[in-house]
Amino acid sequence: MVCQSLQKITQIDGVVGAALFDWRSGMTLGTSGGGPVLNLDVAVASNYRFKTS
Repeated sequence: MVCQSLQKITQIDGVVGAALFDWRSGMTLGTSGGGPVLNLDVAVASNYRFKTS
C-alpha cells in the first residue's frame, strides 16, 4: 500500500520526492525520489520534531 501511494504521488508534475511517515512515532514508512540534495529521511525527522514541538 505504501509503495502504491508513493508511485501515485510521484506521478504528479513537479514532484521531486515523497515520503510517508507515521505521525505518532515519526518513523519513515517509505520514500521515493529526493536524491543527494534532498534526503527525505532527514526531512521527515525534521518536520516530525517541528510538529511535536
